[in-house]
Amino acid sequence: MQTIAQSRTIHEAYCRRTKANPNKVGFRYKKAGEWKSVTFKEHFDSTKSLACGLIYSGIKKGDRVCILANTSIFWSEFDLAILGAGAITVPIYPTNTPEDTAYIINHSEASMLFVDDFKNLQKLADISKNCPKLKKVVVNFELRTGDLQAAFEVISWNALHDLGLNQLPALGAKVDSFHSEAKPEDIFTICYTSGTTGLPKGVVLTHSAICSVMEDVSKVLQGVTTEDEFLLTFLPMSHIFGKWESMTPYFLGWTTSFAESIDALVSNLSEVRPTVWVAVPR
Repeated sequence: MQTIAQSRTIHEAYCRRTKANPNKVGFRYKKAGEWKSVTFKEHFDSTKSLACGLIYSGIKKGDRVCILANTSIFWSEFDLAILGAGAITVPIYPTNTPEDTAYIINHSEASMLFVDDFKNLQKLADISKNCPKLKKVVVNFELRTGDLQAAFEVISWNALHDLGLNQLPALGAKVDSFHSEAKPEDIFTICYTSGTTGLPKGVVLTHSAICSVMEDVSKVLQGVTTEDEFLLTFLPMSHIFGKWESMTPYFLGWTTSFAESIDALVSNLSEVRPTVWVAVPR
């Protein structure tokens, strides 16, 4: 019997983890001064509803969907919702210039995007006439009518979730089929380089690429770590190292706590007291 760390696709690891540890806390995030917990089952249910919302909104198998956001529970859920809709995640750094942002959206031919702050939403609005294929932008913050003039439709996170929840009886089986029928050679993400030496370059990564790394890491850490480790994550999920870290709850069973920000990192460390910390030199 293969361990979950030996799964052949992200879909397989995600579904196996949810089935094996439905009530285990997989994620924690801070809201209104308190740490909130999300079980693997709660995470899966959220992503399934969002996936149904994406499919109902027109996302098809193989489509590219961008995430322009900071590391958070929302990044994690939207990433797995994209996979649940049979689509491909295309991360964009929140710090990318408007020119590089437009280039990535156009080059990947993305029709939908998730953004987590008004500043970057305004950046998108400013370049929207140059991104004709971008039709919908999902936001997880309150936006008043008239706050924005853009060539795309803005939909709230809650509205997309509720739309998908209503479509669950009709589209839930389709999400299940995307999870069960995914193949190791399928593309799961296109990570673009930072563009410091020219135009950003899209690096196409398959499920087998990340699954191979996960299996190797589990072998290296055998006897050193268990499934009961606690992470405090702050690395950008737009980068492949942060993307790898975001997969550890599914493959390795670790609990991820999302840091509030870089400025709050020291205080978050004392609150979370992680047993494993993934970091890079400043």
